[in-house]
Amino acid sequence: QVEEVNTIQTQLRDRYIKGCSNPSGVLDFSYKTNAKITSSPAIYNDFVVFASQDGAIYKVNTITGKMAWNSPRKLPEKIEDASVDIDDNKIFIGTKSGTMYALDFYSGNILWQFKTDDAILSTVLFTKNYMFFGSTDGNAYCLMTKDGQLRFKYSLGSAIQAPITIFHKNLYIADYNGFLSLYREMDATPIWKFKAASGLTTKPIATQNSV
Repeated sequence: QVEEVNTIQTQLRDRYIKGCSNPSGVLDFSYKTNAKITSSPAIYNDFVVFASQDGAIYKVNTITGKMAWNSPRKLPEKIEDASVDIDDNKIFIGTKSGTMYALDFYSGNILWQFKTDDAILSTVLFTKNYMFFGSTDGNAYCLMTKDGQLRFKYSLGSAIQAPITIFHKNLYIADYNGFLSLYREMDATPIWKFKAASGLTTKPIATQNSV
């Protein structure tokens, strides 16, 4: 279960990640890494997981402020501006090189990796057994969360930086050319496309009658 508790703050110059859960501003924890932190952290139960530019993934206990693993888990590449997502006891990290990594939440071991043709800058959308994300290679991807196998690829032809939205079993995908596209989630069938005045880089919000 992902918890909305501590306010997480990163200090890039001092390489610290800090957490605070009370209005007084008293810190619950403070942890120093070996390099700058430019990723978005994720909180899961009593732990915060984040990436550092030293190519390492950190899992810190938000109560004790101590590393949960015996050492940070290294990925085979530098990590910049990555978003960390957690679902079903797995940690997911997309990188600028275009690789999506899945790590075991408890051990930190790499379970699988999936390569796209360009950077993965958005967070991941999870549904039962599946995950959706976009790449700046102009495609949106649907993978099996358990093993990283490709289920569908949605080709939009323009960079996708915004998180994907699902509503009533349909996917809303925004791209950098200004198109908002609607696809049927079950089989990747395109339904409609709308052209905005400029590039779209934020997550679509869908309601019953509008988006």
